[in-house]
Amino acid sequence: QFAEGLGAGAAIVILEPDAIALSDCLTAPQRAARFASLARAGRTLRTANPRARVYFDGGHSGWHAPAK
Repeated sequence: QFAEGLGAGAAIVILEPDAIALSDCLTAPQRAARFASLARAGRTLRTANPRARVYFDGGHSGWHAPAK
């Protein structure tokens, strides 16, 4: 539903902010499934709107201290 709502204009989407950074607690098969799911989500968004720019955020707010 979200992808369909993007319309045809330019759009910027930030996808799954915590899913990548928190994947180190998963088994290898679980990580592979998570990354496949993220890739599928990106393809779904781009198929719905080829003008959409999809960014995969690889971190989260508590991952590193602000000084780093």
